[in-house]
Amino acid sequence: MIGADLKINNSIRMLREDDLDLILKWRNHESIRLFMFNKEIIKRVDHVSWFESLATRKDRFAFIFSINETTKGFAQISLVGNEIAEWGFYVDPYAKPGLGKYLAYNIIEYLFDEMNVRKIVGRVIDFNKRSISLHEKFGFTTEGVLRQEQFDNNTYHDVICFGLLKNEWTGKGK
Repeated sequence: MIGADLKINNSIRMLREDDLDLILKWRNHESIRLFMFNKEIIKRVDHVSWFESLATRKDRFAFIFSINETTKGFAQISLVGNEIAEWGFYVDPYAKPGLGKYLAYNIIEYLFDEMNVRKIVGRVIDFNKRSISLHEKFGFTTEGVLRQEQFDNNTYHDVICFGLLKNEWTGKGK
């Protein structure tokens, strides 16, 4: 069972301009790009433009996840309607395996407790077995499969759609 031992106090904060170079480096790392819907190398100018656009949007948020004041992960949240948040995230590609569960737990807690969303949704490309497993371990339900939705310049892949309701999360690890 997922437990409260994954809770890390003061571990979530908004992305700042001084985080951009590190997050861009991670995002462009081959091991991260492999699992992204957009596998292109992101240019710094485009990355900065994306960051600047966040300031004017009330439906998108970017968060940094830290442990002992060291940046360990990134999450982007999009409010997609009626108290629903779609999430995407990744951790430092050089980190030890298993860090994603800490990021996921703390972001879920933040979304339900601080942002008061009622549902979190995520989309995962079918070959991203670690992300699929993480969603399942945290109690997400498979809500659908978008068949042959994602093309990787060679093969079409299914996209699995997950959802977690706030009332399903209540009590997990508490």
